[in-house]
Amino acid sequence: MIDKKDAFQELRKVILKEKIIVNELISLLNNLENVKTTEEKRMISTHVKSLKNYLKKTNDFLPKILEKLSLVRPLHPRIQKKSKIPDKPIDKQSKKPHLEKQP
Repeated sequence: MIDKKDAFQELRKVILKEKIIVNELISLLNNLENVKTTEEKRMISTHVKSLKNYLKKTNDFLPKILEKLSLVRPLHPRIQKKSKIPDKPIDKQSKKPHLEKQP
């Protein structure tokens, strides 16, 4: 079983890969505007498509890693105590519990 530390390291690696891919895509798309030959444009377009597919695959892997992580922590004992809720409805105008008048 993979512990949380390994899962975080794995998550970090995947995110780092995605960051590199996105930077590469940005660079290629910026260079695509300056390319003159159609052959070079075709090569860059093919490379962009392949990077997008790889990005999708790595992105699909993220939920598997996130399932291994549990970021939920038990509440502090003081917070777990339930707050007291008045038994009687609260008067909206005065924000005080509504008390019935007794004759």
